[in-house]
Amino acid sequence: MHLIQNIKKNIRILDVGCGYGSEAILCSAIGGKVLGIDLSEDRIAIAKKRVKYFENKLERDLDIKFSLGNLFNHYGEYDLIWANEAIHHIAPLNEFLNISLQNLKIGGKLIITDQNRLNPYPYILSKRAQKKYGGIYIIKKDTRMEEAIHYAIERIFTLREIKKILTKIFRNVEIYPFSYFPFFIYKVFNKYCMKIERKYIRKLPIIKLFSVGYTAICIKKNESIS
Repeated sequence: MHLIQNIKKNIRILDVGCGYGSEAILCSAIGGKVLGIDLSEDRIAIAKKRVKYFENKLERDLDIKFSLGNLFNHYGEYDLIWANEAIHHIAPLNEFLNISLQNLKIGGKLIITDQNRLNPYPYILSKRAQKKYGGIYIIKKDTRMEEAIHYAIERIFTLREIKKILTKIFRNVEIYPFSYFPFFIYKVFNKYCMKIERKYIRKLPIIKLFSVGYTAICIKKNESIS
């Protein structure tokens, strides 16, 4: 919702960790000029194929490109940078935030969505993943890009932690918690979950700290910290 609300015709968008390109394609279909970047060659290849499929369906070209690469080596000028469940893999995070600040136009937005460490469900999943890979941080060697890539394993934050991190780089930061039930419960009991959230959970501010996920919107102002 927060992403779509910010899409205007010809807006320049960088989709960080674009994966198979779902949000990038959506943003392009509603008027954005999009670059999606990811470390996975397989995902980039599939994303490119999906563009052709949607262009045929829409009967028009989409202004979208996908690139295999390390975002730390990428520089451009964007109105919006989108990172959907990507920052729990990005390391070092502060460097990414500083690069995002440089790549945004004045008034541009960095929009992040990710999981909340205070919610038991994503917390347990993150610990399982870290145990599987032997820690929170690893180094990936990619011969195609001829570099070693620092990579975080499901390194998730609480809402308070992420706001503290973001406000060191951006002065204007808003955090919006969302969802209080794991997806597999929502999928089966959607109406009941929404009713419980609307009638009870959203009226208790302390409960918001335990949401499954959050959206963070950071705006680059003239007074942003460099």
